[in-house]
Parts: sequence; structure tokens; C-alpha cells
Amino acid sequence: MIDWLIGLLITNPSQTTKARALQSLAWMGMDIPQQSLSLRDRSEHLSLKALIEHIAAGSPIHELSIGRFEVRLRDDDPSGEPIYLRIKAVEALAWIGDAETLGNLGVAVRYWPVQVREAWYVAAATIKRRLRELQEGVRFSLA
Repeated sequence: MIDWLIGLLITNPSQTTKARALQSLAWMGMDIPQQSLSLRDRSEHLSLKALIEHIAAGSPIHELSIGRFEVRLRDDDPSGEPIYLRIKAVEALAWIGDAETLGNLGVAVRYWPVQVREAWYVAAATIKRRLRELQEGVRFSLA
């Protein structure tokens, strides 16, 4: 199932299909982000979480061993950016993001389109709350 969803995320050009794959992967839990994806030349690996961060940031994604990452733009995408997909990637990060995610994306967010920024502020607050609850849970269980 995981491999099939990752395959859809990478190779299916539809933003809607990619978004559903992102959401499904994020709902599977915290082990999913560590899933490793090989780049075409196999010299480097990229975690699924890092791939989702790249999508959210609108960064270019290099060839992956399972296929080429393509995104078909929608009629409502301004200036050639897949806004819907970026928003859905940000929403997925709310479920699987961590302190590293906050650091990786927090600096660049001011340059993002407003719709993506708005989604980021909600996701970042969710990540912070989840991390705080995790810390409090650990403290509580050790006491």
C-alpha cells in the first residue's frame, strides 16, 4: 500500500491524486516520513518527509528511481505554481512534520504565495502543539 501511494505521489501528474496520496501517507503515522526514496543515480536518498517538504516549498524535485515527478497545473494555478498541491503538502506536514521541518521551511515561508503561507501557519502551530504534547507526555510518564 505504501509503495503504491508513493508511486502515485511521484508518477501521477494530477494534483488531486498527488494530494490524496500525500494525505493518506501522512495519516499512516510517524514512521512513514522516514521511508527512503532513491534518486535516479542512486547516489543519494531522500526521505518521504523531505520530499513532502520540497513539494510544500515549491522546490524542484530531481529524478527519483521510481519515476519522474510531474505536476499538471490546474486552471486556477497562478503563475505556473501548483498551489493546491503545495497546500496539501503543508497540511500533510502538520501530521508528520517535526522540529527539523519547522527549521527547514520556516525561513522561506515569507516568499510563498499567500494561500500556501496561510496553510503553513496553521500547520506550524499544529506541529509545535504536537511536539509540546509529546514532550509533556514523556515528562509525565517519567515522573
